[in-house]
Amino acid sequence: MPAATPTGRRVLIVGAGVVGLLTALECARRGDEVTVLDQGPIPNPAAASFDQHRVVRALHLGDPAATRAAAVLPARWTELQRLLATPIYRRVGVLVVQSLTEATDNLRLMHAAGIEGELLGPRQLRQRLEHLIFPAQAAGLLEPEAGVLLARRVLTGTTRWLRQHHGVRLLPYHRVVEVDPAAATVTLAGGSSLAGDLLFVAAGAWSRSLLAGLLPTPVTLYRQSMLYRRPDPAESTAWDSTPVVLLRTGPQAGGWLLPPGADTDLKVSTQAVCRPVERIGSRRTPPSRRRVLSHLLSSMVAGGTGPAPLRTRECYYLADQATGGALLATLGPSSSPTWAYAACGGGGFKAAPLIAEKVAGLRAPPPGLDTSRRRGTAHHRKEAV
Repeated sequence: MPAATPTGRRVLIVGAGVVGLLTALECARRGDEVTVLDQGPIPNPAAASFDQHRVVRALHLGDPAATRAAAVLPARWTELQRLLATPIYRRVGVLVVQSLTEATDNLRLMHAAGIEGELLGPRQLRQRLEHLIFPAQAAGLLEPEAGVLLARRVLTGTTRWLRQHHGVRLLPYHRVVEVDPAAATVTLAGGSSLAGDLLFVAAGAWSRSLLAGLLPTPVTLYRQSMLYRRPDPAESTAWDSTPVVLLRTGPQAGGWLLPPGADTDLKVSTQAVCRPVERIGSRRTPPSRRRVLSHLLSSMVAGGTGPAPLRTRECYYLADQATGGALLATLGPSSSPTWAYAACGGGGFKAAPLIAEKVAGLRAPPPGLDTSRRRGTAHHRKEAV
């Protein structure tokens, strides 16, 4: 695309996770001068968003407004894929496993929002996905246009695009220790300071300490454990046609599976291994949590644990204490030039393009983000993935 006319606006972004990087890209495309700071490398492997894959889908169970709002996400990610000129979106579908009654109700919700969906009865479910194990009498609701975002590729591809853009400065290993919302200024660990016309803080799990006393509502820190298994090459044909699976019924309700593909592993996790914690701590998965995840894998995949090596990962993220979801807020007075994406609610990756558009354009809050409860804040309901 042709270069945008320079606006002269200086945008300072703290945090090089998916929200920070996509906001930098969106601002740069509009002609802003952009500086991105991160306490580690860019992209930062310690960021919650630095993972193999994440889920994007429109359906929010039982929530018509959020479902309608999220309907634009596949198109947004497809546009970004074209811009980055690298494959980042596997449209493998997302399958919600639930009772037949619930699946039927949610199919009506999808159709009302203009979203394609397919209802699979118990027999169809087992015939189509013979390598997976489902609860007795469970049905499935498939959203075929949904799928998997190749998260690491998103971050590395966006970073590469930003490095090639003359209006962008990337400053890795620049740790911010203080934020002045009124002046849109940050102080670095060495004592120097940087300022912008717009300051956006998207520091992930570190936002709670960095923005202490500045947020309009409390946030809770969560720790999520995940298990990965490298697939056997002989299984590739079956996995190529496997959607993301979200369990909403049966003994493992709250569990989810992301299929392998495009050089990613099979990944499983569950709400049972997501818990609030006081601080960012160990990156080692406790044996008890590993056992829960291994049991989940063997309960969802025929021969799941098998001979293939297993590994685990710990992820820390923040959620709005009142809603359990995301928190996008102005810091200070309503006219403040400083914004913060202070909590992702566990499902912020998929919504990153909408957050980026909101911050870059300083328009009305993105669709699906309810601003009725607090002036200058925005929320969406917490997702399991």
